[in-house]
Amino acid sequence: MRRWRELPGAALAATALVTFIHLTAPTLFRGVDWLQLHLPARHYLAEALRSGRLPLWNPHVALGRPYLADIETAVFYPPNLIHLFLDPTVAYVVLTVAHATLAFWGMLRLGRLLRFEPWVGWLCAGLFLSSQAVVARLQAGQSHYVQAITYVPVIFLLGTRLADRVSGGRVLGLAALLGLQLLCGHPQIPWLTWLGLGTFVLVRSEWGGGARAARRVAGGLLALGAAVVGGLALAAPTLLPFLELVGQGNRIAPGMEVSGRLGMGAFYWSSLAVPDGGIEAFYWEYNLYTGLAVLVGGLAGLVVTWRERDSRGLWLTGAVGVLLGSGAHTPAFGLFYHLVPGASLFRLPARAAFLAVFVLILGLGLFLSRPTRPRLTAVGLGLGTLVAGVLFGFYQWGAPADLPILPLPPRLLWLAVALVGLVTVAFSTAPRTRHLAAAALAVVIAADVALAIPPAKAAWSWDVPGDGELLIQQGLVSRGFYDERGIPPRIAVPPQMARENAGTVYGWSGVAGFQAVSLARVWVYLHDALGIPLPPETAYPSPLIFERGPFPYDSMNLVAGLDSVRGLVERGSPDPRAYVATAARLVDSWRDAVSLMRDGHDFHRIALIEAPLEPPLPVAPAGAASSRAEIEAFAAERIVVRTESGSPGVLVLAEPWYPGWEATIDGEPAICFPANAWMRAVQVPAGRHEVVFRFRSRWLAPGVGLAMVMLLILAAWAWRDWPRRTE
Repeated sequence: MRRWRELPGAALAATALVTFIHLTAPTLFRGVDWLQLHLPARHYLAEALRSGRLPLWNPHVALGRPYLADIETAVFYPPNLIHLFLDPTVAYVVLTVAHATLAFWGMLRLGRLLRFEPWVGWLCAGLFLSSQAVVARLQAGQSHYVQAITYVPVIFLLGTRLADRVSGGRVLGLAALLGLQLLCGHPQIPWLTWLGLGTFVLVRSEWGGGARAARRVAGGLLALGAAVVGGLALAAPTLLPFLELVGQGNRIAPGMEVSGRLGMGAFYWSSLAVPDGGIEAFYWEYNLYTGLAVLVGGLAGLVVTWRERDSRGLWLTGAVGVLLGSGAHTPAFGLFYHLVPGASLFRLPARAAFLAVFVLILGLGLFLSRPTRPRLTAVGLGLGTLVAGVLFGFYQWGAPADLPILPLPPRLLWLAVALVGLVTVAFSTAPRTRHLAAAALAVVIAADVALAIPPAKAAWSWDVPGDGELLIQQGLVSRGFYDERGIPPRIAVPPQMARENAGTVYGWSGVAGFQAVSLARVWVYLHDALGIPLPPETAYPSPLIFERGPFPYDSMNLVAGLDSVRGLVERGSPDPRAYVATAARLVDSWRDAVSLMRDGHDFHRIALIEAPLEPPLPVAPAGAASSRAEIEAFAAERIVVRTESGSPGVLVLAEPWYPGWEATIDGEPAICFPANAWMRAVQVPAGRHEVVFRFRSRWLAPGVGLAMVMLLILAAWAWRDWPRRTE
């Protein structure tokens, strides 16, 4: 039980830090990603679970898209069940404190493993949570990112122990943590954790001793690999559907140019030495400031202890963070892209830079916890000071021309104060003097970090656009667009009037959406149908869409729109949400269908299909045969449509097609296929029929099966090991 004795203190310290940093104005509730993405998603999850429904589909965002398959929704992350019982904002605070506690406790335990002095472990734990690599991202609302990063210290702890002594229990324990980190909803951070941990363990391993030592090292690495596989199995209910979504998404085959874009250039690395200062100098993805003493002392600690295997492992882990985080700014990214599994799948390589911050904090812990070696200490402090000076130069001469640069003299003063404190601690011989110097240094570090946090928070706070969302909902209600059938009224709302994902909360269906992966068919159609170039940022569509008036499309049943003068306006005769086309034209691909629709093809009468129908339909409507389709009931995963047609045809539903959508006609199975590039369709015979569309995730059941097998293995190990632990 000794390992848990620090947990209450860690919880108190984490609560104090979260309160001081994130619950003072501007609070974490003003983060743009929280307000636009995670808050609506949590609201939708809670409402679905309370109604007894597992949310598989979200019809309110980007015309409609998978919900559970979007890994950012974190449906299967166990702590998110708290949203069933608490208001989303309260749950957000509770979860933030809980994850901060995990990070704090993990840093304390990792400090013990690295033989930190007790007070040094507490200082490093506080610095980890106070670093802008964590603070800036949480203030930006990237809750899933921060939750995943809080697992890093304890994963490094367990991974190092596992590599030192392999056992089944340690493999399974690490697998459980890796699975939970994946389920947080940000797969890039787990991947970076595996990469950093693998580098650390490989380099710190004791290779001397011949074949026996080599077998021991290989066994440790294989055990780490087994833990990663176990973690993947635990996260399979989310990962397998997510991989299907990626295959249907707008990020297919990004290429090295896209993957290496948005790396840390020289100017952004200067954030290690210069805080943001409230001038938006560093976008939150590039803000790494943790204090000048951490920068100088961390490098000095790595120099002083370079002969220790832990230090060598940290050196290489930090180098991986720097090289990968720099992205295309260094030739090394090409090697990562081609040689390291997973490097080609992610974007924004700057996120890897958190490994460098993590290493610097641990390097400071080594510096403050090891006996002084005068020459190495002097070299280390000199190196740290030199790096700080170079970073000052990057900041001063590498900044964009339109950026107001903060004056450097205060930074130089802070550097001098930090250097004096580090030298005093390092070269103090009397215990009392050393303790006093250490206390003074801790105060300096805390003051430096505390002064840097408020301006950075203020630079990136965001507000929901006025009362626009509530006014839109009230307008839709007053016009009778919400009825007992449950059909979400579809509208085109500019982002300055309402959040892209606001329909998830208010019940309408929006054209736009804000998410990491959009459906490629919808994404391309939204832009190409209007002749708008695809934007480089794939998380949200081009704002040029909303410059085409309140009703930019005639294909998706837009019933209302936003006019800059009149506000919410109703469309007189919107195109149908469901209709029967009595003719069909075969196209080679859905992109060809988009081109034809852009060029004026009458897709309401002649459906554009990608595979031959059986029996085939004519390529042009025969005569004036009447047809009608009406949505009788609309739910997220089940839609009932009544059709009546004088001849066979294709029932087209202006909702996005996606693998897993099935159909029945009068209770008999029928094939649900894509039509008109992005819509759902089924072939119907002449006469009156009831067509039911249902959505079932194709990869959910296999994923749950894999996770259950892994859970059974964990339970069996825990049952077998319990008597020994209680003796």
